[in-house]
Amino acid sequence: MPFDPRFVARVWAAILAVAALVSAPIAAAASYTFAQGGYSGGGVLSGSFSGVDVDGDGWLVQLGAGGELSAFALSFTGDAHIAAFTLGGADLQGLVLRLDGGPLGDDASPPGEGLAAASAAFQVLAGWSALGSAGGLVADLQSGASSLTELPPVVTLVPEPGTMLLLGAGAAALAMLVRRRSGVVSQRSR
Repeated sequence: MPFDPRFVARVWAAILAVAALVSAPIAAAASYTFAQGGYSGGGVLSGSFSGVDVDGDGWLVQLGAGGELSAFALSFTGDAHIAAFTLGGADLQGLVLRLDGGPLGDDASPPGEGLAAASAAFQVLAGWSALGSAGGLVADLQSGASSLTELPPVVTLVPEPGTMLLLGAGAAALAMLVRRRSGVVSQRSR
């Protein structure tokens, strides 16, 4: 099978084009999930949010009613101190996340990562801007009970279906190109 440098160049160009498309920043809403365990009473805090880094500063910031988030929900499983509960977007007081792939609350530099949400009955604080540490606090505001953790919430970016579709289409195109090229070489060598 003869070596064709033009074919190799086309394959590399296709690979680089797909990589550029996949890694290019797109101003579309990204979805995230988070989980925080280690609470003193045995509970687990988890939830999700969606947002867009509108100003491109590498942070998602939602303080009160204005900000970069479009959806928010959290739930606490309940533990020895606090009953199970859920909070929604209307209960969110603030969420600040540096988009560096790290946990929520591991960055104390201004504005400081953190999460604060509360209803009439329950309060959740996590991270530097809300609590002054990377850990978390869940409180029952009616009974005064609380549960603490030293672990920060782990945040995970949820892959968007479009990204997965683009990646799959790029891989399929490369496979077809390689198959087509190997078929042409086979016919020439006969």
